[in-house]
Amino acid sequence: MKQTLLATLIVASLLMSCGKDENTDTQPAFKLFVGVSETDKTSYLPSYTSWKDGIASSFNGGTVVDMVVDGNDVYATGFSDNSVTNKTYVMVWKNGKADTLGTSDIYMTSSAIYVSNHDVYVVGRESGLSTNATGKLWKNGVLTTLRKGDYDYIPNDLVVVGNDIYITGYISQGGGVSSGMLWHNGEVTSLGGSGAEGISVFVSGTDVYVGGYVYKDFVGQVATLWKNGKEITLGKGADYEMVNDVFVNGKDVYAGGYTLNNQNIRGMIWKNGVDSAIAYDKKFSGVSRIFVKDGDEYVLGNLGDTAILWKNGVPKKLTDGTKKAAGVGLFVN
Repeated sequence: MKQTLLATLIVASLLMSCGKDENTDTQPAFKLFVGVSETDKTSYLPSYTSWKDGIASSFNGGTVVDMVVDGNDVYATGFSDNSVTNKTYVMVWKNGKADTLGTSDIYMTSSAIYVSNHDVYVVGRESGLSTNATGKLWKNGVLTTLRKGDYDYIPNDLVVVGNDIYITGYISQGGGVSSGMLWHNGEVTSLGGSGAEGISVFVSGTDVYVGGYVYKDFVGQVATLWKNGKEITLGKGADYEMVNDVFVNGKDVYAGGYTLNNQNIRGMIWKNGVDSAIAYDKKFSGVSRIFVKDGDEYVLGNLGDTAILWKNGVPKKLTDGTKKAAGVGLFVN
């Protein structure tokens, strides 16, 4: 999940992860960047639109799942299906120009991208109907398989700080989810036990935060935050709860996601463990990205099929709802 594709639409819209914004080498010329991926409700064809200080640019040719800003360059990653070749391609776009990272005869997708010291890191997975998922890490196009023995490490998000690579997701053995995981330079820490998953990772100083969920018997899927491996329960239990993004600003720790209970879906923000419903819609609402800058709180998410950007709680529509929209990028300079 960054993604269990929620059941394919709910989680796919929300996911992703962030903590990707603190490592830019130069200051970008623009102040606000927002990225939104859309899918046509009839043809299912994907498109992507980004806004730099309100100026929009778009491209087709793939489903974008994540983006990151590095200086004046904007990187995005995702996948593209080709019905002629019956292959799936993992893609990276730099300022809208496409490059192919990997090709699969079954199914392959990326889930997150990070740029550090001009090195481009992408994580993803490959899977099929009858095969276990296999975790992937690309650094500047060079592939590493995330596996040890019978265990596959399936990534959802990553952060790179200096020479340290942090990846969160889950451990898979024998086709099932064994536990949430944090992968740090090849060393793996289990998170949450059976039925847990890490969705987003953020590093602040020496502290490592992971947001995701833990499934608990008789309670449900509970939104959860880990700080340096210590589990902090955020949610109250529901049909589904999830943290999709974590952002740390000074002493304030933000976690954004959603709760789904009795068909009612609420986009949620937990600030220092205290929850608030930022949006409500019976069809769908959720938080996918958070960014805090100079005392202003920016939140990217959805109301129904419409992408919304909230600034200090005030919503602004980014799309018109005619396509299924998911926010995938948020950066404030």
